[in-house]
Amino acid sequence: MSPIDTASDEAAQQPLRAMIYGETGSGKTFSLRTLPEDFFPVLMLDFDRNSEALNGAFPPGAFFIEPIEDFKLLGSKRKPTGYKQAKDVITAVVNESLDFAPRTIIIDSVTRLYESIMDHGLDSSSRGEDAPPQLQDYGTAARLMVLFLRVCIQTGCNLIFLAHEKAYANEVTGIEKGVPALTGQLGDIVPRYFQEILHAKATGSGDKRKWMWDTAPMGKFVARTTRGLPAQVEPDFKVYSR
Repeated sequence: MSPIDTASDEAAQQPLRAMIYGETGSGKTFSLRTLPEDFFPVLMLDFDRNSEALNGAFPPGAFFIEPIEDFKLLGSKRKPTGYKQAKDVITAVVNESLDFAPRTIIIDSVTRLYESIMDHGLDSSSRGEDAPPQLQDYGTAARLMVLFLRVCIQTGCNLIFLAHEKAYANEVTGIEKGVPALTGQLGDIVPRYFQEILHAKATGSGDKRKWMWDTAPMGKFVARTTRGLPAQVEPDFKVYSR
């Protein structure tokens, strides 16, 4: 029986919310080439400006990439712009004021989105981008991140958030685990909004190099699925096609 056959009917009818995290070179962005037809059109907010991996992969009008710039120059001051750009685009999706209606929204990467939110908060506090964050800045950034995520969910689109990877050590037990690279409590909070947490990894080298998704905890790495997938699968979004 295939992974699609074993998937829950109820889960399969819901918009997909997947977070894929892993090291650089683990195939996170490249795996988007496997998106099935029913996920299009796609809107991608490209914070990492890393989309060369997608060049030539899709027909015109299927995949819209919005490159998100970190700053713009206002006189002699650099003004953080990334978070506002992203918020304006997602708000336009909710208000149906874009030139097209996306079925899928991709954030590449949520790690960089958080950095843009923090830059926005520091700028709003009038301390400037070079000021060290204070405790309240982390709280503000966490709140804005969760609000942004909730607005993304309101669009009713499939959501695919890519994230970098970091090691996290439990302060009580000292046990280290691999998690999406988000600061502080967001590493626990944000993944709760996603049904699928996929750990992307590459094994082998040269002609024997393989890319895989962990869909269940593997060693120290966190992962989960609600679609009845095997514990490891080759990266292919077609397993989520309705």
